[in-house]
Amino acid sequence: PMYAGYMVGYVGYALVHPSAYNVILVASSIVALQGRAIVEERLLRKDPAYDEYVSRVRWRFLPYVY
Repeated sequence: PMYAGYMVGYVGYALVHPSAYNVILVASSIVALQGRAIVEERLLRKDPAYDEYVSRVRWRFLPYVY
């Protein structure tokens, strides 16, 4: 939820202040958050409790989307 909140804020900023620079900045920030989430999940999946949680909650950022 925290990363999804960041993404909503980034996209909102780009919509309020539209420019090519801001769109590139938002896109690169979202890619960086995605990479960070993947690295964190690799580390957290070593814990059996987290592995069980992941089997119940399949969506990373947006329910039923991704």
